[in-house]
Amino acid sequence: MRISDSYFFASFQLQMTPRKKITQRQNEILRLVANGKTTSEISSLLNISVKTVETHRKNLIRKFGVSNAVQLIYLLAKEKLL
Repeated sequence: MRISDSYFFASFQLQMTPRKKITQRQNEILRLVANGKTTSEISSLLNISVKTVETHRKNLIRKFGVSNAVQLIYLLAKEKLL
């Protein structure tokens, strides 16, 4: 069963204006998450701690007003920000 975009987005609010800025490191982490990398894989690839990866992910989730990484990736892909 496919969940419609409107149903998916009904679960959170997003303000895209003005566009939110993300750091280069946050962008790297987002791309790795979107490519299916785990937190520990990301920490190894970027030579940072697991806790640092988790902190970046939590900050991005809060910044974009979503509930989890899946919504974050979906939103950024839909808005062509990823």
